[in-house]
Amino acid sequence: MTKLRLITLDLDDTLWDGSQSIAQAELAMMATLLPQEAIAVALNEYRWELNQFIQHNPLAELDIAHTRQSVLLHWLSGDRPRFEQAWAAYLRARHQPVLFQDVEQSLGLLSGRYTLVALSNGMVDIARTVLAPCFRDQIRPTDVGELKPHPAMFLEAMRRFQVMPEEALHIGDHPIKDIQAALHVGWHALRFVRTGSHCKAGEFTHFAELPNLLNTLI
Repeated sequence: MTKLRLITLDLDDTLWDGSQSIAQAELAMMATLLPQEAIAVALNEYRWELNQFIQHNPLAELDIAHTRQSVLLHWLSGDRPRFEQAWAAYLRARHQPVLFQDVEQSLGLLSGRYTLVALSNGMVDIARTVLAPCFRDQIRPTDVGELKPHPAMFLEAMRRFQVMPEEALHIGDHPIKDIQAALHVGWHALRFVRTGSHCKAGEFTHFAELPNLLNTLI
């Protein structure tokens, strides 16, 4: 029986609500620039410009932080002082997500038994969040030049921590980018689904279930 050694975790929509986290950060960003009554219209303009940039630049999501910075600076007509203020506010808010229930407690327990590594297409730096003590490392698209579901980040995790595929597990929410991608390289995989969803084999709905679930996985 192979012992599980490495657990990688997706971030947005696995440990917290990604859309909510981004929306809160964008609001905090705009609040440094505009009065309250002007924020809604400005956000729509900014989001439109961001989406247009992503649609016309195939590599834009590879470094989404840089993409957001570039679009924001352009939207502000190159006003560097206002950009710096707004971007700092965005980063502060983005790194204070509202965690799903029992995430912090469960990962705290697991970090004493396994090596936990963040593995996400997003821009959040896990070391800047309240979960920092739980994680050993983070692997980003910019480290390998590819986004999930490409196997590059999974292969990099094996290289860094010298594990075999059967010794690794990935936890995420997306059936293709997370689950299928991990299984494709021979890993174990567990899918987090939001409360109320129909739970199938290999899925869980509450992080409090995770420690016991791992005991029966292998």
